[in-house]
Parts: sequence; C-alpha cells; structure tokens
Amino acid sequence: MSKLTHDFGTTFAVFGAGGVGGYFGAALARAGYSVAFIARLEWLVPDALQTGCDTLVSIGNIQSNHTRQVATVAAVLGLKCRLVQETWTKWDDPVYDKVGNILLSRLMGAETLFEGEGYSTEIKETWESALEQVRREGGKPYANPAGASDHPLAGCGKTRW
Repeated sequence: MSKLTHDFGTTFAVFGAGGVGGYFGAALARAGYSVAFIARLEWLVPDALQTGCDTLVSIGNIQSNHTRQVATVAAVLGLKCRLVQETWTKWDDPVYDKVGNILLSRLMGAETLFEGEGYSTEIKETWESALEQVRREGGKPYANPAGASDHPLAGCGKTRW
C-alpha cells in the first residue's frame, strides 16, 4: 500500500475481512465477482513464499479480476508482480486499458505487459516469456496460471482432477 500512500499523498490501509481471509481478505482483492480466485491464491501464495519466490507472475484479460487480485496479494506481502494482460475481449472504449482493474493493478505496483490475445487457459507463450524475463533479471518467479485453476495446488489441481 506504500505506492498508494506515495501516489495520493495520504495513508491507505487494507483490513482483512475474515472468512476467505487473512491477508487475502483485503478489500481490493475481494472486489469483483471472483472471490473464488482468492481461495485459490490462499493455496498458491504460501507455496510461493516457501519456495523463495520474489515475483508473482500471472496472465489474464486486460480487465481481469484474477490478475488484479494477484497484484493486491503481491503488494500486501511485499512481493513483485508481473502481469501479462491480453486482449481476450474486444471493447471499443479509448480508456479500457487505463481504468478499472488494470489501473488498480498498476497502483499496487504490478508491472503490466500488454501482449497477446484470444481467451485460453492453456499455457501461453506470452506467459512463459514473462516468467523467463523475471529469471533473466535475476528474480525468482512464481507461475500463477490464468484464474489459478490449472495450478497443482488450486482449482482442478487441488481436487486432483
């Protein structure tokens, strides 16, 4: 939240809301319809911390709730965040890529990369490229797939599906 405090010249605080909670119950993370993403992140983020990762890397649409939630968690925990923001939906609005979730992600310190298009939860070259960029820069990325559904610790992986 230090970036928000600096950018707006006032103190910001985020308080957990219990339940799907702790750090991940932050108001900004819970906004939107995708509270299920927070539950998935509760499984992934401890693994990222235990394995010594310093950067959360994820992928989603430009206005993705999931990527905004990844950015929120990274900001709260002091991790770096790199988000691949693809065009999965066409929206004819000149500020579509400057407001809403993408703006919140940036305010929380996430590096946003506008690359690729076409919806898919498959492993995409744009996402693999972002992971490799973090490695080349000396960081240790944690791979967080679109929606976190296909990660071994979340969604389908958690149920061993």
